[in-house]
Amino acid sequence: MPEKHSAHKRKAHPEGTTAPSSKKVAPSPAKPSAKRAATSDNKDALKERHRRAVSALYDAFLKLTATPADDSSADAATAFNALLEGAKGGTPAQRVAARLIPRFCARFPQHLDDSAVALVAVSTSHSSSRDPEAVRALSKAARPAALKGLIAVCDAASQLQSTAGGATVARIATALLRRLASEAAGRAQGSAGSEAACALECLAAAFRASSRIVLAATLQAMKSEDGKTRDGSRFFLGKLLAPQNPLAVTNATPVDSLSPDGASATAADA
Repeated sequence: MPEKHSAHKRKAHPEGTTAPSSKKVAPSPAKPSAKRAATSDNKDALKERHRRAVSALYDAFLKLTATPADDSSADAATAFNALLEGAKGGTPAQRVAARLIPRFCARFPQHLDDSAVALVAVSTSHSSSRDPEAVRALSKAARPAALKGLIAVCDAASQLQSTAGGATVARIATALLRRLASEAAGRAQGSAGSEAACALECLAAAFRASSRIVLAATLQAMKSEDGKTRDGSRFFLGKLLAPQNPLAVTNATPVDSLSPDGASATAADA
């Protein structure tokens, strides 16, 4: 009997093999230090990209301020294009671009519509909730700066006395009318958003510069399929028809009050 039992064991487990273990081996956990290191590297890389982008804007600013105010040469236009590209970048670059584009846009009438598109995009951009608080603060500061910058673009476009200039003014007016929808809602609730109030201020300035074009854009906006655009146009028309027209007063900060020192400080802060 013992020999049969041994033979049975050898048959069940041929020579050179072992019986499988009943113990389960737990997978080795990922090293948390490696994850933290990767996250830190990503943050450092992002900061470096922001730093380079802002540095490029500051270089463009220096090139533009080093040339005469009426210089629209190819080199100057390349520097201005760098500002327009900065408006498409990260939040720190957007903040700087929103301050610098209005200062130089009148020098390059061929890029006024591009300037309007860039500033409208910055005025509606929002940082991610996952971004650091400092980045969210920069985004919040960039939006009103872009809105006020549209005043300079609108003034320059209205002076062109051309179809292209009128189209740029109309583009700005339409974008601002949509922003006024939140202003109308805020007034109905007893409070108005600061950015929407800034949009109203900018639209008032645009109306004073090109009243016919802005009024035409407002009437056209009332036919828009977008509800916010319609609400904003009704709100603005109500302001125009008010007995005491508040649109004759504005607290806008002059765009050209930004000194070279102020611009360099803005770049450094970002």
